[in-house]
Amino acid sequence: MKYLLTGMMLILSIMYSIGQQPVEKTNPIKLYMHYMPWFETPETIGGWGWHWTMNTMDPDVIVDGKRQIASHYYPMIGPYASRDKDVIEYHFLLMKLSGIDGILIDWYGSVGSNGDVKNLLKSSDSIVSYTDDFGLDFGVVLEDRFSRSRDDVKANLAYLRYNYFNREEYIRTGPESNPLLCIFGPITFETPADWTDILPSAGEDVNFVTLWYESGDAGSNASGEFSWVYQDELDHLGHLTNFYTNQTPEINFAIGSAYPGFNDFYEEGGAGSGYFSIPHYYGSTFSETLNRADQYKEQIDMLQLVTWNDFGEGTMIEPTEETGFDYLKRLQEFTGVAYGENELELVYKLFLHRKGYADNPFVQDSLDRASDFFNNLEIDSAATIVNSIEVIVWNELKQADKNLISIFPNPCDGSFLNITIPGYHHGKSHISIVSLDGITVYETWKNVTKNKIRIANTGLHAGLYILMVLSESGFYSTKFQVSPVLNN
Repeated sequence: MKYLLTGMMLILSIMYSIGQQPVEKTNPIKLYMHYMPWFETPETIGGWGWHWTMNTMDPDVIVDGKRQIASHYYPMIGPYASRDKDVIEYHFLLMKLSGIDGILIDWYGSVGSNGDVKNLLKSSDSIVSYTDDFGLDFGVVLEDRFSRSRDDVKANLAYLRYNYFNREEYIRTGPESNPLLCIFGPITFETPADWTDILPSAGEDVNFVTLWYESGDAGSNASGEFSWVYQDELDHLGHLTNFYTNQTPEINFAIGSAYPGFNDFYEEGGAGSGYFSIPHYYGSTFSETLNRADQYKEQIDMLQLVTWNDFGEGTMIEPTEETGFDYLKRLQEFTGVAYGENELELVYKLFLHRKGYADNPFVQDSLDRASDFFNNLEIDSAATIVNSIEVIVWNELKQADKNLISIFPNPCDGSFLNITIPGYHHGKSHISIVSLDGITVYETWKNVTKNKIRIANTGLHAGLYILMVLSESGFYSTKFQVSPVLNN
């Protein structure tokens, strides 16, 4: 069986045409995802980064199968490192299949007073290095809050000049194709004279876009503004409408915003009293802000999605255990791509295989091919590989008792299966049943909160099968038999 599947994958590899294909979508609005590069794990810095811990949480503490993190939401893949290449692959493929054109990195520069500036830069550089591979553009939203002097900001712009602006996939706009440079503020340097002195360090004219209502701080140096997420005595949708109707006519370049809500963890995390709250309302907030941007699409030049992964403020669009793929499905509907939840689940399954078989070079090579197929929008070929991995690994691991699960009853009549997984098991799991000739005859996804699963109505005929469970916790499998139903 292994050799048969290996041959099949070789054929698929030969069929693969080098390169990646752009995604077709019916909505012409340019969509860019605000992306946080600040997550660290023990594998990257020897401990958990502040954005997973804040001042009160400890991810080494595991409760009900979840690490303790500084967020009201739990990433579907668990807490991760921003520069983990498997995470970047997972994020970028999900974005691509949802119709996202690129990312806007929350960027702290190469120098500053913040102690993690070097790690932030390392992660940002790693993220940038993969954008072109997945057909995504990128830009930055500069943070000047930790700049100690104008010279710090000048050094950061020089870094952009020589490392980012010279990349083909950097976002450029306008008739002169100037690089887009957004700034979250400005916060530290708030006079036009500051920016008249600073901006020449970019080496060319830039499209300098400030946070909404802050362009006066940069004077004529500013090209426009971008909206964000905010609520006070005025409802957040009212703030968006005011920006679209009253502010955009006064500026040359406008970036709108859409977001799923705002639910920060600062007070619980011992990091201040927190801000405001905008409920997610099971996805309706995201749909409302997307529709508001679409209503005023003639007033904006592009749309920023706020955010992919700010777990601390609860604005993440990235799949979580609480929201699943819902926000990405809403994006797919908004952008008009030809993909849906099935394709997103395949990308998630690819990630699980990456981590589950990290030490298996044959599997990793096969997953490289699957990733290439996803990137080239050859989804059926990618699915063939991703769905075949478990059968290959079954042949390698079938003698390892630690990977075997138990089924009761076994033999059974196929009407239901009671499954017990060794040890504690938690999270979204892919359950599949494969015939001995390698054909998947049943599959489903289940959120598992303990080590027992029950599935019913499998529709299986008499015969021998392989049951496989794949999750973040690992890969588990066993053989079982469906007996013929005897008629009395």
